[in-house]
Amino acid sequence: LKKTVDGWVVTEFLPDVSWAGRHNTISCPLGHHLREGRWLRDASFLDDYTHFMVTQGSVNGPRAYACWPAWATLARAKVTGDFGFAKRHLPEFRRNWESWATGWKLRNGVQAGLRADRGLFDFIGDREGTEYALSKDGARPMVNAAMWAEATAIAKIAADAGDTAAAELFAQRAAQLEGSIGA
Repeated sequence: LKKTVDGWVVTEFLPDVSWAGRHNTISCPLGHHLREGRWLRDASFLDDYTHFMVTQGSVNGPRAYACWPAWATLARAKVTGDFGFAKRHLPEFRRNWESWATGWKLRNGVQAGLRADRGLFDFIGDREGTEYALSKDGARPMVNAAMWAEATAIAKIAADAGDTAAAELFAQRAAQLEGSIGA
């Protein structure tokens, strides 16, 4: 845990590393940090960290690594009982999902994001946070599972916030992705 001008963040690195973003953070472990830290009594640590990552950090900016902030925040809310925090960040969660769906170019010309022709998300193996050697760049299983979890969580958060249209849209997106994963 590191106190910054932007509040608390979680970093995996004591020395600064060249591949990290602001405050030496990366998005890859965000979901893990939020799920592992659900038991913390002082909510400010993870509230600050989540807010920073989805508004200023590498979740909001370049999507260098796969992560699942909506799903992890919803899981945390189920423990803390504070669903208001998740609802307040619904716009950021939606923007993150939409950015993944729209896609972007990665190194070596690989296109990340949702491939409409097969209904799956493509990404590069060494940036998803699992074992790179298990499969090549492209429709990585963990990324697609994470994006399904994100869509499912966004649908639940939107429903709880009374945004029926968003809840239905993201439930439909989750179902479509699940169908593509199972195909």
